[in-house]
Amino acid sequence: MRPRWLFGSFFFHLGRVVVRLRLARLFGLYSTVSSLIRGNIGVMPVSPDIRRGRHATWACHAHLVFVTKYRRGVFTDAMLTTCEQTMRETCCDFGVVLVEFNGEDDYVHLLIEFPPTIQLSRLVNSLKGVSSRMLRQKHPVEVKKYLWGNHFWSRSYYVGTAGGAPLSVIREYVESQRRPVG
Repeated sequence: MRPRWLFGSFFFHLGRVVVRLRLARLFGLYSTVSSLIRGNIGVMPVSPDIRRGRHATWACHAHLVFVTKYRRGVFTDAMLTTCEQTMRETCCDFGVVLVEFNGEDDYVHLLIEFPPTIQLSRLVNSLKGVSSRMLRQKHPVEVKKYLWGNHFWSRSYYVGTAGGAPLSVIREYVESQRRPVG
């Protein structure tokens, strides 16, 4: 009777990776095999848009649009700058990257990159709430001129996952918004 390891079940019983690495070291193929295991040479091409965690690989992007209450033309260039800084800080708190930001006098566009663990509805609530408070604190005259009460943003918003269109197209669209001067 032949020993069991001669039939190929040797790899299964002792652990496939360990045994293959040991055999690869014997034959001088260790660097190639270890790079395959680490994922340097794999089926999926390496891309800067693809993020990796411990147990997941993802490329989640979303296009967000927030509209001011009653579609009033509140924003100036200084207010958009304040809004962008505030939203960048809020995104960092959530572990989200604000890729692009721009807007016109009555709405803003955001292109974000987020991990799959983020609930977009919670992120949107936080972005709207924090930015509303900051804009009311730093620009009270401009806000009170067009809006009243404690409302700044409309309750509605747009979220589109950016899986269908190339990110460069969405980025160009966001950049092409007519930002108010002054």
